Amino acid sequence: MNLEDQFEKVKVRKFQESDVEDVLEIFTAYGLIHTEEEQERTRQSLRKNAIEPEWYDHFLVAEMDGKVVGRVILEADYLLIQNS
Repeated sequence: MNLEDQFEKVKVRKFQESDVEDVLEIFTAYGLIHTEEEQERTRQSLRKNAIEPEWYDHFLVAEMDGKVVGRVILEADYLLIQNS
């Protein structure tokens, strides 16, 4: 299967609280989290964002075959929102 076919299987959807552990696993695998303290701080931040995202910062996740394989950040442009 080529890369293009694999990307067709990826779904992007809204980040949910149930995705927190999967995203933590991704961050840890890529060396973005080094200690238990960082992990707990990141876990709390992700949970907060899943429940009550900031107006300017909405997370999405990329999912393939039912597994979260990445996080996507959608940042709203304040000027675009004001002019809508």
